[in-house]
Amino acid sequence: MARGRTGSLSRNTYFPGTGDQLEDPSDSVVWECVRSNKFTEGEVTVQYGLLRGKSSESDSDLWLPISSDDKKFLGGITMIRRAISGDEPTFRSYGWNESTGTWRQVRE
Repeated sequence: MARGRTGSLSRNTYFPGTGDQLEDPSDSVVWECVRSNKFTEGEVTVQYGLLRGKSSESDSDLWLPISSDDKKFLGGITMIRRAISGDEPTFRSYGWNESTGTWRQVRE
């Protein structure tokens, strides 16, 4: 079994990176961040991105532009899969922990 620190993601600092997947079971949607970027001018930095949602209830894709200025899109997200760079798609999974108010790494 792997040893080491179990990671967590904070609602205050987490912003999806390209390839991350976010699950919202209340809407039956899995969101994938198709593009994430950062803009800095002077001392102001804004992160922005585009999420594509897939739902079993709809044949068409759902699109949601996001920004670090408004994190309402994180409401209802119970599982985050962070994309890890490499030759094959690999993810590190984080599940919502109500008692800590963070997404805690899930050992798989």
